[in-house]
Amino acid sequence: MESKSFLNFIKHKKEYCLLAGLAIVFFFIYLFLYLGLPNFSSRHLILTQPDESINYFFIKELVLNNEFRYPEVLSDLTLNQVHPRSTTVIHGAVTPIGFPGIIVLLGSVFNLLVFFFGLSNNTDFLWC
Repeated sequence: MESKSFLNFIKHKKEYCLLAGLAIVFFFIYLFLYLGLPNFSSRHLILTQPDESINYFFIKELVLNNEFRYPEVLSDLTLNQVHPRSTTVIHGAVTPIGFPGIIVLLGSVFNLLVFFFGLSNNTDFLWC
């Protein structure tokens, strides 16, 4: 039984190698499309997903300003209905609701780094 499968593999070895090569090529193409090009000349962090953008914003807000919310004065005009994804408006301030645990956890870790090493040495991880 095993020899038949091995003979079948040898017979179709060229097709399997072509399929594996195409899989590797498409993996790197999709990886490039997902991650984009690294931009080392810019100091701006480019985030491609809305949830990671919100998490990054609130982690940075928690580390730099000790705030878990962002006041939005124009929210009253829209009756608190217009806000970014994974957030909600509570008492005139935009608040995260998507992954608040990870924001608090990473914010605490970065707060410790800032406490021990100072803000001037740690602004690279915050991409200020």
